[in-house]
Amino acid sequence: MDWTETTASYCRYSGVAKRIWGDWDILWEHSYATWQGEANFFAKKGHRYCAYSWAYGSCSGCDAWEAAGLTDKEIEAAMRKGAMWITGKEALKRWLEMLESTMPTDRYEKEWFISDGLLDRINAIRKELNKPKIKL
Repeated sequence: MDWTETTASYCRYSGVAKRIWGDWDILWEHSYATWQGEANFFAKKGHRYCAYSWAYGSCSGCDAWEAAGLTDKEIEAAMRKGAMWITGKEALKRWLEMLESTMPTDRYEKEWFISDGLLDRINAIRKELNKPKIKL
């Protein structure tokens, strides 16, 4: 999916994020954009992968970047530093193994795992690695 097709592209600070991930393929996303929101996505460009999320508020009382008075350049640096960067499919396979090792076994945890989009993230990575989807 193209960056412009994501909900994250409508979130606060999306202009800054676009400078970093605007030309990446978004493989998975779990975002919501309202007066307060969260962007959470997994992206690919060439042989590099990146997982990142940020949350924002409507004012300095609930938005840490606004409260700190950060410039767009400082926010971009924070995004780059806070992102998880993965190079190559072997490293992606190791991350997938780690994610799959956290899969829940009881009903309540399974419902949370599914509703929070974590299963979809795992399946997006599995698709990238030509592995079949899993179901809980």
